[in-house]
Amino acid sequence: QMLSLLTLSRKHQEDLQRRGLTPEQIAVQRYRSVPLFGIRKLVEKLADKGCVLKGVPGFYLRDGAWTFAGNGGYLIPIYNKDGYIQGMQIRSDRAEGGMKYRWFSSNPAKGFTLGTKAQTWVHVTGDSQSKVACVTEGGLKGDVASYFMGDALFVCVPGVNSLRFLPETLNSLPLKKVVGAYDMDKLENPQVRDAFFQVEKIARQNGLRFEPLEWDARFKGIDDFLYARYLYSTGQAQKIPSITS
Repeated sequence: QMLSLLTLSRKHQEDLQRRGLTPEQIAVQRYRSVPLFGIRKLVEKLADKGCVLKGVPGFYLRDGAWTFAGNGGYLIPIYNKDGYIQGMQIRSDRAEGGMKYRWFSSNPAKGFTLGTKAQTWVHVTGDSQSKVACVTEGGLKGDVASYFMGDALFVCVPGVNSLRFLPETLNSLPLKKVVGAYDMDKLENPQVRDAFFQVEKIARQNGLRFEPLEWDARFKGIDDFLYARYLYSTGQAQKIPSITS
């Protein structure tokens, strides 16, 4: 309901298209800009629609009225295998403290009255009936990679060490094999490499074959590499240097 009341700014639309997504794909995923103004009115509309805001991450009570946390970025819906939104992340316009992605959350421990903390949900995108799933970090990255691999199934943890819901998610899918598609810094970053080994361990413990995936290390993420390959194959190689994670 909230997403239906929000729009996507031109700036954020251009950012998503720069990553290789088409306007149609952007519309399907329902990315939306976090509003800078009119939040109270928007929340009132949700209440008028009968939405219960208490217990929903991101919403909290301020000065006796419901509102929500977060600004300066766009919302990335985090879906489960059945297409239900479990939560949302915000891709921040300004990466404070090096954090580009934050949960849409209102943790009461951080002073949000009657707020609710977000969990580290795992995003599922692509063909949920596939027997093979690629595991990578980040919902947006998985969305882009899935499109360039013809709706391939991607299971996306929110961070390299955020594996709490990974076993449950893998077991909910009809899988036979997991392909590990963590960023290429796994080759030189011990922390990422250790987290990658944990993904392999979880897959094997759940009876699944595991296959590590590597690509041209000039491109950190699987999404960057696949978009670069697409640009090269369509005679647009001059656009490749503009790609960033």
